Amino acid sequence: MLLVFDDKHKEDLEFLKTTNVSIITEFCKIAVNFIKSGANKKLFAGAAQALDVDVETVEHCVEGLAHLFTESAKTRITEIDFLDSLMLLSFPQELTEKLKEFYFGNHVEIRRVIAELSFSIPHYQSLEWRLDIQVGSRTEHRQMKSVYTLQLETMSAEPKVETLQADYSNLKHLCTELELALREAQAAQTRRIMRNIK
Repeated sequence: MLLVFDDKHKEDLEFLKTTNVSIITEFCKIAVNFIKSGANKKLFAGAAQALDVDVETVEHCVEGLAHLFTESAKTRITEIDFLDSLMLLSFPQELTEKLKEFYFGNHVEIRRVIAELSFSIPHYQSLEWRLDIQVGSRTEHRQMKSVYTLQLETMSAEPKVETLQADYSNLKHLCTELELALREAQAAQTRRIMRNIK
């Protein structure tokens, strides 16, 4: 799967064509550092001064490389697709080889960083329930009220327990919606989309 670059990212990466190939590895390291911990203005200023260009040019170039690396890691791009994507940017062969070398030498670390930074959705761990029924009271004879008490345990970084109460109609509606969501998740189109996301 080829990467698609919009005009802004193409402009950001344009500076790499004019730089010395020996400096590319340093730019790549700065881009990985940018992915890990955000922008480091002092580092950008130092690189800009050494290359005799303005800070914005260096910053945009690093952002473009960070975008290239994160998109490549998200799509788990193959070596051939990576090279073809860079060919669309019409980079020189030596620059393309340096970028490929750096990315595939560090793609495991880049994926790990992206996984750490990504938002994790809590997932189901366990559910306990209790049914409380009030069959009558002094003022309301033959009036039955039922309440379900649910204790839902979810897991993300750490376990979290939620206690909920619901009457029969709300619980039935919740059950129906969850069954619809499960059926939708098992549909062929959804599975195809999920394969492309991974």
